[in-house]
Amino acid sequence: MPPALDLALSFVRNHPSAAAESLEALEPAAVAELLKEVPAADAAMVVSNLLPAYSASVLTLMSDATAADLVHYMSARAAASVLRLMERRKRETILGALGPTRRAHVALILRQPTQTVGAWTETNVPVLRGEDTVLAARDRLAGLEAPFDSVFVVDAQNRLLGVVPVAGLLEREAGSTLAQLQQPRPDRILASMSVTAALDLPCWDRSDIQPVVDIAGSLLGVIRYADLRRANIPASPLSKAAESDSAAIQMSHEFYLGMAEAMNIGIGDLIGGGAKKMTEARDE
Repeated sequence: MPPALDLALSFVRNHPSAAAESLEALEPAAVAELLKEVPAADAAMVVSNLLPAYSASVLTLMSDATAADLVHYMSARAAASVLRLMERRKRETILGALGPTRRAHVALILRQPTQTVGAWTETNVPVLRGEDTVLAARDRLAGLEAPFDSVFVVDAQNRLLGVVPVAGLLEREAGSTLAQLQQPRPDRILASMSVTAALDLPCWDRSDIQPVVDIAGSLLGVIRYADLRRANIPASPLSKAAESDSAAIQMSHEFYLGMAEAMNIGIGDLIGGGAKKMTEARDE
């Protein structure tokens, strides 16, 4: 590897946000060429930190196979925020290349209007049931890249019952159940709430990660305050054009899994199959 590229790769790996900020000053075509020389996992980290409209431009300039490879390594939330701004054929091709579980999570987020909390929800979260053990919760947390300060406890219908702080998991015996440790969690945000309204909620004084639920109280994922701030950036001409493509987007969504199917494959399987199955589902 040329020394210059080796240095750039080191910068990307250790400072993805700073790398993304620097790259946004370049033409998308130049960034697309650079990222094709970077391992897909590292390139995906940078793309996830770019502004969504800029990321969409970069991926559009890549081949379908290369773009799909990068999206495979992105979180469902980051992938959805970029895919919703892409031309329909490219979006459908990339969605079709994803594994069924990841595709279901991305499709779930894509169904949400852009300026709602649901469109920025992170779906790969530590969700378990009360009968699950502290050991299962530790394994679930170990399999996640993003940090969480709690695990979420739900019932058989995925309705949020409470949380168990990570600190509590470290202090208790591995065989203890989460039902013995869970604390009530009154704070929760409706997926249908607007980004602007959600930013003004007092719950952010207590935690910068909040659970997101549907109208029935079922847990869909979490929203981070930093992501909401990012979502509140005024829409670009590209994003406005993508919003006008709603009929095409809806056709694409209906072609894939519906919300109920997404949750059955996603959170339902994650909490029902143990730590090993959860890891396998995440990697599909």
